[in-house]
Formats: sequence, structure tokens, C-alpha cells
Amino acid sequence: MMPSNSAGLRNFASSPAGLALLGVGALCILPTLAMWAMGSGLGVWRIRQWTEFLASNDSWVPIKAALEYLARGDAAGLYEETYYRARDQFLYPPVSLALFRITEELLFIDWSSPRKMNILSWFLIPLSAAIVATIVFKSIQLANRQFPERAIRRPDAWLMTATAAASVFVFYPLIKGYTLGQIQTLLTTLILLSIACWIVRYKLAAGICLGLVCAIKPHLVLIYLWAVLRREFGFVAGGLLVLVPLSIFALVAFGLPVHLEYLDLMSFLSRRGESYYASYSINGLLNRMFFLGPNLEWDGTHSQIIYNKWVHMATVVSSLALVALALFWRVPRRISPLPLDYCTALVVLSIAAPVAYEHHFGFTIAVFWICLIAMHMVGMVGWRHLALLAAAYFLCANFIYHPLDRLADTYFNFLQSYMMYGIFALIWLLFLIRARVEHAPRPAAAAGGPRLRQASTGELPGGG
Repeated sequence: MMPSNSAGLRNFASSPAGLALLGVGALCILPTLAMWAMGSGLGVWRIRQWTEFLASNDSWVPIKAALEYLARGDAAGLYEETYYRARDQFLYPPVSLALFRITEELLFIDWSSPRKMNILSWFLIPLSAAIVATIVFKSIQLANRQFPERAIRRPDAWLMTATAAASVFVFYPLIKGYTLGQIQTLLTTLILLSIACWIVRYKLAAGICLGLVCAIKPHLVLIYLWAVLRREFGFVAGGLLVLVPLSIFALVAFGLPVHLEYLDLMSFLSRRGESYYASYSINGLLNRMFFLGPNLEWDGTHSQIIYNKWVHMATVVSSLALVALALFWRVPRRISPLPLDYCTALVVLSIAAPVAYEHHFGFTIAVFWICLIAMHMVGMVGWRHLALLAAAYFLCANFIYHPLDRLADTYFNFLQSYMMYGIFALIWLLFLIRARVEHAPRPAAAAGGPRLRQASTGELPGGG
């Protein structure tokens, strides 16, 4: 009896569902308990802030101030008033204000009420969990269709789907967006929705979802150049349907001067970047390594950061290199059933920004699950690949403030950028998977038996 149980346990641990359960437990929950014992209320314990509606107003107060300023008349001087002179800085482009005004009128979204916006954000967390579950379930269907010889059984598929939904609530970057009172919670939901739409081939809808994100985070608009290079014109059309009308509205309603003010503000911020520990960009790493600004204290004006031309140059070069990597490296010659190339572009363009806070990477929870399914699909289940995935997930899913905060004033403060290392490990893994998928043998015809016929129609094979 014992050998049979041991064999069953080993088989379960090596299955995709077993790996998923062990991964979320061993890489997120257990380390969180250990760090909590060291005095840090981290990771899983963020659930309490969500269940008790404990959210701040990081985005909502600046948005309210900007809308109130516009209501007083001329938009000129908006950023002087709401950034340089404000206690809570408004950083979003004029086109975002067009989006806020239109959705206030049409959808009755009260952007000026932090309480109402935090209630909306609270519901976005379980909605994100449902979207991630959908992404995982549909990804398994597509993987089974493309690689029927490695089809994931129905019980494993449902277990992976349920675990994926639960993992959202212990994924620190995603929950952090809610606790801050950040509009990033909404943006994360939209990015996840765009991935889900991409998987089911609703490319126009995916482009619309990401267009709404770009109205607030304009650096991601480069994703449409990526799409043009891959002839994904339906996706591009979706973005244009959102961004062109909003841009025209913003230009007509607010005028050209406020747009030029915004460009000046972005120039100011890109030259200095961020030194606060929660920014996991290359710029943040360099600013902390050279002690160019506050590390553990937040400075929303960024006025305390010392400009360094070498750091600025390194930031520009690294950002251009990352953008080129996203756009041109390994343009797929063979279409993958999973959105690996799209996910790669999203992750690379996010880390390429001069400022990349932890909550900007909440959407990567779906990317980790897609990677796990793809690795099973192409047979990348050796310990090296699994260890790389595990390390990347651990570094991205957790908040390791203590004891790394003690390194802030030392030459070892590069260790504070642990999430950046996790993101780069994820990017490396994505490229490895894409290379393996591109050279994998094509699936056999669907007439080769029940399992192949099931896989060809996208149905999940049965079995125990």
C-alpha cells in the first residue's frame, strides 16, 4: 500500500496541477509565513487588507484634483498646479482626462470619489481572478489541441484553473495596487482581459482593452508597433478605435499647451527616474546603487533625486534595447496556440519604463500560468527550467522588504531590486519557450484516435 501511495504522490507532484499547487504553496505562502515570523506583514497577509476594505487613495486624490482644476476653466497650467505644487502628484496624460470625463458622463463612474473608486477596485480583484482562471482554462484547451500527446486531463485542468484563481489573492503586485488605492488595479484587469481576448482570437477587443490602458499609461502604446510588425491589424484597429477619438477630444477640449506641459513633465521625470525601493526598473536600480535619491522614503515630486548623466544615458540605452528586444527579437515564424509573443511584449515594455513600480506587474500572474502550461506542452519539465520558473515566481509574487531594507545605505542595495531580477528571469523563460514551440513537431492529424479527436476540437480529455 505504501509504495502505491508514494508512486501516486510522485505522479501528482510531476503533473501540471501538482506543480501548480506546490508552486503557489511552496513559493508564495510558505516564504510569506517565514518572512512574517521575521516581522514583516507581507504577501498572503495582504488579503486581510482586501477583505477589510483597507485601501488608500494614491490615484484617486490626484485625479480628483485634476478634474476640479479643469472644471474651473482653462486647462493651461494643469501640471504646474497638480504636480509641482501638489502634495499628491497627478502624472497621467491629458488623454486620460478625456477618458475620465467621457466615462463619468456615459458610465457614471465617479472618479472624484476615492471611496467609490476603491469599492470598484475591490470588485476588480475577484474579477481578475475569474479572468486568470479563464485564461488558464482556455490555454489548456489550446495546448491540448496543438499537442494532444501531452494533453492535460480534465481533473488536472479544473484543479489548475481553481488554483490559478486562488493565486491571484496571494500575488503581491496585484493586491498591492488595490491597497494603494491605485488606478493600476483597473489597468491590470484590462491587461488581463486583453490577454483573454487574444487567446480566444478576439483581437479587436484585445486592442480596445489595451487602448484604454494606453490612455493612462502611454508608454505601452509601442505594443501597437509590435502588432503592426506581426500583421495583427485587428488588434491595431482596436487601439485606434479608442486612442484616436480620445486624443482628438483631449486636444479640442483642453488645448495644445497642456499637452506640451505634459511632455515637459515626462522629460523631467525621465531624466531623474526614481530612487524609491518600490521601483524595479533599471533606472531605479542605478539611482539606488549610486545613492542619488531617497531609498526608503517616498518623494512624489522626485525633486530630491540628483540628476546623473551616466545614469540617464544608461537608462535611455537600456530602455531602447528592451524595446528593440520586444519588437524585433524572434518574430515568430510559426503561430503558437498560446499568446507567448504578446505576453513577452507586455512584460518587456513594462520593465523598459524608467519607473516600474511593483503594482505595474500584477498582470504577470497570468503570464506565469501561461508559461507553466506551455512548458508542459513542449516538454520543458526538467529541473533547470522548473527552477527558473520557480525563482521568477518567488521573486515576483512576494514582498521582501525585511531584511533588505537594512541594505539601503550599503553597496549591497542592488539586492532590493529582486523583483526586477524575477521579471528578467520570466522574460528569459518566455524566449526559451517560444524557441522550443517554434521548433516543436507539428501535431498529428485529428483522426488518430479518441484522444487526438478530442484535442483537435479543443475538448478536454476525460479520465481520472
